[in-house]
Amino acid sequence: MDSNKIGKFIVECRKAKKMTQEDLAKTLNYSRNNISKWERGVSFPSDPSVIKKLAEVLDISIEELMYGEKKNEKNTQSIINTIIKEYETKHKAYKKKSHFLYLSILFIIILIFIIIYYAFIRGTINVYKLNFTDETYSTNDSFLILSNNVSILYFNKLETNKEDIINLELYYFDNNVKNIIFNGENDDYYITEDNGYDEYKLTELKNKDIYLKIKNSSNQSKTIKLSKSKIFSNTNLLPKKTTQIGDTQNSEKVGNYNILYKYGFTSDDNYYFANYINDNTYLIYSGNNFHLTRNTQNSIETIDSQIDSYDYIYYIKKDNEEKTKNLKPTKEINCQKEKCTTIEDYVNYINFLKNKIIQN
Repeated sequence: MDSNKIGKFIVECRKAKKMTQEDLAKTLNYSRNNISKWERGVSFPSDPSVIKKLAEVLDISIEELMYGEKKNEKNTQSIINTIIKEYETKHKAYKKKSHFLYLSILFIIILIFIIIYYAFIRGTINVYKLNFTDETYSTNDSFLILSNNVSILYFNKLETNKEDIINLELYYFDNNVKNIIFNGENDDYYITEDNGYDEYKLTELKNKDIYLKIKNSSNQSKTIKLSKSKIFSNTNLLPKKTTQIGDTQNSEKVGNYNILYKYGFTSDDNYYFANYINDNTYLIYSGNNFHLTRNTQNSIETIDSQIDSYDYIYYIKKDNEEKTKNLKPTKEINCQKEKCTTIEDYVNYINFLKNKIIQN
């Protein structure tokens, strides 16, 4: 489209109608300055309704206006070609603008996701292994789970080859003040605390040294500093695979543990973690053992089961009462596809995972 040619043509047609720029501006409800720009080839109206009205006022066709010349036998094809070319140019510009818009929207969505991930998701779940080395006392690994919603301490009962243990005390120091997490007989401890409550201050354990005081039946005491190592944190967008599978100190490998990645597990060292089943349920696989902890408003529930066993030990602590019983799976359930809400659902889910491991 030749803007200068069109501008001169508008001047010619306006004068032929004996109109001034002011007259044309009032007719089109535009400013005289706009009319002057059109006639000088500086700009041209983009609104199709204005182009149509301008052509009507000047008593010419839209094709003639866009070409800058009245139609005759010699220029008819040129006018058609000019209109087609103008359409193709505008269509290409529209597609380019549309692609840019789509890419901009996609970029904004990705940027929002990254911001949400780093601000609210990344590093919000951390699992620590608690352990110690001692000639007299031993225990299976204990776990500390910290998340944005809840903190959970799972402490295993101690074993000894000497006198009986009559008391355990787990504590840490905060500004030289002793904070006791639990003080009682030698047993398994499941402590849960909604974040924002300060009864146990479990979130403080992330940056504190943890001590265990053991008293035996001879009334002798021994204090041990626990080792604390982070074994999982949700800092990877994609599951992290490890070359070492299973517990290095445990029994033979049973089946293919890599199948767990297919069902939303991530891993670190010898531990496999299910991504959130829901906001208050955690599932860990390590050393040929599945361990599930569920925290509700007034109870703590756990399930423990070995990979090569169909016995499921269920423990519940509710309203200061504790119960333990054995459960049996009745079928297989995939909690990724079906909503799991009951303990029976989770037993059947672990049963499903076990069978997948063994079959592969």
